[in-house]
Amino acid sequence: MKNKVILLITIIIITSVIMTGGIIFAVSELSKKDLAYKFDPEAENDEFGYFTNKNKLNEKLISNLWDDAIEIKYSESFNINSLSVEKRVDAYGTEDIYLDEFENKYYYLYNTNIFCGYLDYAGSVFYLNKNDIKIKEDDAIRISDNFIDEKLKPEIDYKYRDCQYDESLGTYIIIYTYYMNNIKTDDECIFRVRADNGKIHMFSNHNYKRFEKYKNMNISNDQLEERLEEKLEEVMGYKTNKEYNIVYDYLTHTEEGELVMYYFLRFPEQEIPHEYYLPVNDLSN
Repeated sequence: MKNKVILLITIIIITSVIMTGGIIFAVSELSKKDLAYKFDPEAENDEFGYFTNKNKLNEKLISNLWDDAIEIKYSESFNINSLSVEKRVDAYGTEDIYLDEFENKYYYLYNTNIFCGYLDYAGSVFYLNKNDIKIKEDDAIRISDNFIDEKLKPEIDYKYRDCQYDESLGTYIIIYTYYMNNIKTDDECIFRVRADNGKIHMFSNHNYKRFEKYKNMNISNDQLEERLEEKLEEVMGYKTNKEYNIVYDYLTHTEEGELVMYYFLRFPEQEIPHEYYLPVNDLSN
């Protein structure tokens, strides 16, 4: 799955698809009813990659993302999963892409009205000289804060997590994350804000409401780490005594729809880190 992330980032750089910031697209267990989801067996889906959603051909929408309402028209769809959308429990990881008259991209969860991303076609500025940087980090965070509050008005609570300056594109990358019981998930809002004028170059929110189904699930980090230790002992055949470092971890889903905790682990005297997916559905009290 991590290889898919690397491949996705490469495709994004080459084709200007919205950057996910290393977050894995996978399958959610949100019900089709919750998403008002409509499967389209006619879709020409060739598994991973771009395809045409016949259900959306020639469709036009009105976007109120900016100050003035504008018309956008369906262009194409994109699937980041190895399984086509018809073979999964829901649509997360597959999106319909619309264009405005300037070829800016607007992303919607496949066959739904759930907005999940934007890319300014002409908004990339690349490297900026120091004299050209007019926006400070605090300003960029405020701009993304206001966008979330005023435009997205999310029904779940995202927490600010990080802001970094990307010299290669002259933009700030601001990340907000949804935490379930203080456990990080891969439901994230990611912004790129231009450092020269404060314009939002990119926004992605690909897993919006992905964990709604589990909001009453009672699990904790202590439970997860205890289960991790048990499973690692089964796999490795000896007690690890927790002699490993959790480089990073977050709640996600397998493509089959199973809720799992993803761990990226580093063991002593081992150069290559290990990935582990821990099933967690049965941990809820």
